[in-house]
Amino acid sequence: GLAGVVWLLIAPHALFEVGFQYSFSAVLFILLFYHRVVRRLRRLWRRVVRNTRIRPLGERWLCPLLSVTLCAQAGITPIQLYHFGYLSLLSPIANLLAVPMAYPILALGFFMWGSNGMGGLPLEILCAWLKWVAYTFSAGWALLELFLPLSVVIAIYALVLLFAPEPPVYTLDERGDEV
Repeated sequence: GLAGVVWLLIAPHALFEVGFQYSFSAVLFILLFYHRVVRRLRRLWRRVVRNTRIRPLGERWLCPLLSVTLCAQAGITPIQLYHFGYLSLLSPIANLLAVPMAYPILALGFFMWGSNGMGGLPLEILCAWLKWVAYTFSAGWALLELFLPLSVVIAIYALVLLFAPEPPVYTLDERGDEV
């Protein structure tokens, strides 16, 4: 919240920029719904996956990543439908493939910058992967096309803020899992 206030004090026009709206609506939905979504995904994962080797990997890595992706997507959907009139139904899958590459790309980018261009080939490969994911999962057949009026978008966020339960407070056990 403080970041948004400072940002708007410096550049009040940012309120009307899509990037600002995406950032803060995604973070809002992650804060409000992440824990509930990840708990439900973990329960579903436990019911579906019986393999004792795969189950912990899904609970520890896949479910949290998918939860963040779904919450962020839910948060930006009204804004995307208002500004662009379409929504890719495959974006959660694309995020599962693209998000894990963000940190290596960032690290390699800093390394390449600091080393006068060394490390360019791995960076090229990872960026080619992101480009492939973007082109593959932006398929025209998997789009929801609908323009939302501004009043509907404002009503959606107002209802979420009014009725969304307060985010729970969790502690971590000795393994680093939420309890």
